[in-house]
Amino acid sequence: MKHVLIVNHVSNIGGAELSMKLLIQNMDRQKYRYTVALPSHGPFFNLLIDCGIDVDIVKINGWRFWVRSLEHKFKFILTMPLSFFSTIKWIKYLYLTKPDIVHFNINRLVEPIIAAKILNIPTLMHFRDIPSRMDSNFIFGMNSFYRLMCLSNVWVSNSDATYNDIKNKAVNRVFNIPNGVDLSLFDRKNPSKNYLHNKKIIVAMIAAIVPWKNYSTFLKIASKVNKSKKDVEFWIIGSGDKGHQQELESLALNLNINQHIKFTGFVDNIYSLINDIDILIHTTIQEPFGRVFIEAMAARKPIVAFNSGGAAQIILNNETGVLVPPGDAQRMSDAILTLINEPNKRRKMGENGRIRVESLFSIDRHCKEISNVYDYLTHHL
Repeated sequence: MKHVLIVNHVSNIGGAELSMKLLIQNMDRQKYRYTVALPSHGPFFNLLIDCGIDVDIVKINGWRFWVRSLEHKFKFILTMPLSFFSTIKWIKYLYLTKPDIVHFNINRLVEPIIAAKILNIPTLMHFRDIPSRMDSNFIFGMNSFYRLMCLSNVWVSNSDATYNDIKNKAVNRVFNIPNGVDLSLFDRKNPSKNYLHNKKIIVAMIAAIVPWKNYSTFLKIASKVNKSKKDVEFWIIGSGDKGHQQELESLALNLNINQHIKFTGFVDNIYSLINDIDILIHTTIQEPFGRVFIEAMAARKPIVAFNSGGAAQIILNNETGVLVPPGDAQRMSDAILTLINEPNKRRKMGENGRIRVESLFSIDRHCKEISNVYDYLTHHL
């Protein structure tokens, strides 16, 4: 049995964390034993423990390497000794843990990569970001970032968009493996937790409330749709930056659509809630993958999104949803209105989406392809 150590850079729950949890739960337990290393206690720690997954708390100081301002750079300089002590700590931890493979769950880690390289442990770097479009910069520049990432034996990209962004930077093999979804979770008809149940059309976006998700465009689109259709509700499903949510609430008020907007907050059972919506829209310009796309398709929901990033790979235009030019709020509004007015078209796109996700984005297929990477690491290096 191979011992696989997963290293995650945060203890919150996002798409990367949900993807990793599903992977661990569905991999062959006779072949692999998993441990997850997290920087602190938090929602993801609790989720893993509830699922019976082994978790270690090992602090990571890698956040210091990602900067957005001069203030961040100055803070990095003042705290430089942390990197040395953190690397030593990781060398000790890996030496005592003795994993057969270290699987880095996102491409923002520094000290653990160096430690694994020193100990000559096979490693997999999972790229879940499009590096050229990340919302922060590597302190030493992107050339140094890629040299550091190349300390890992193999890379895995989560979408065509990510793969095309990194493929020419790799010195070792790159595997392009999209995320997977457990289809059975979306076949359960459990009622959601007292959310609105009425005859209104529900158009939703499911994502963390952070600026780069582009919720301001979501609200502007809602305003355009509302001028033609008053019996539509717009749900913002997720949590995140409270200050940014307040900005969005103010924008909804200024657009005079606040009565049609619902902020659900964090939802721990998205599998039930997604059954309540009629149309999923996504206004992020360049989503690296977009786990919510395959979740909506698994639940037989049509999608309207910008034709970029993971959406361009996952969604078939006019078959499982509608793709519009990036940033074109008017075209997205028109597409939503068309789907609102044509329920049969919504149902047909939903059924097509389910067939597509069964074929290309099942968790079984994802696990098989990740297992092939593990085999490559242990037998071909």
